Amino acid sequence: MAVQSRSGVVRVFDLRSPFGVLLGLNTQILLIGVTYTSLHIAEFFCDVPYRQTISKRVGVRRPDGTVMEQSMTDYQPKSSGGSYYDSRGPDFNRPGAMLERDGRISQAYLGNAAVRRFTLQDLLDLAQIEAAKDFNVLAGTYTPLDFG
Repeated sequence: MAVQSRSGVVRVFDLRSPFGVLLGLNTQILLIGVTYTSLHIAEFFCDVPYRQTISKRVGVRRPDGTVMEQSMTDYQPKSSGGSYYDSRGPDFNRPGAMLERDGRISQAYLGNAAVRRFTLQDLLDLAQIEAAKDFNVLAGTYTPLDFG
């Protein structure tokens, strides 16, 4: 779900979006049985050069069943080689492993599933600091995790 701005354009990751609301509420993220996934909000806040915001026109179905055309933005990889990610793939485990080493992740098991809990703010703070040094902090080769 995205939020319509005053200009009428729906923006996926701005501070009025559901992600922005979660950030404002100091939301904690709970991962159960999965590694770090879909940290595109961190890429957005770090303004990484390998992704871009593009404008789209989409159809939105209203409660009465009619469809209205709406402007929105989407956040996608910049293509330079034909595939979705080209030679760069996301490595969201890398910042997760950094948070784990810093003790900012709570970890436990639920049955056989590894459980991780952290705040969205901690993730964004770390990503912005690390991306200033190396924008590939959220991309590259797969980082193995010590837990789970």
